[in-house]
Amino acid sequence: MPPILQSIYRQTLSAYGERAYVLASIGLRATIGAICNHLEIGGNNLEKRIDNLFKGGHVSNEDKKRLHGIRFLGNDA
Repeated sequence: MPPILQSIYRQTLSAYGERAYVLASIGLRATIGAICNHLEIGGNNLEKRIDNLFKGGHVSNEDKKRLHGIRFLGNDA
């Protein structure tokens, strides 16, 4: 896992552990974006990038739904 992904994920877990749920939801959204960057997944926004993760075979349809749920959490945060 690239260092930037590790850093974002660890910080997200730390925020969650501290019950900083708004920060953790933003961190999960940032993690998804960083994964898309690492895999060179294109799209104008995170919604399209998540759909492209699915189309590219990187995630299952169920995982795609979960990622969209995380995206909504990040939007609300």
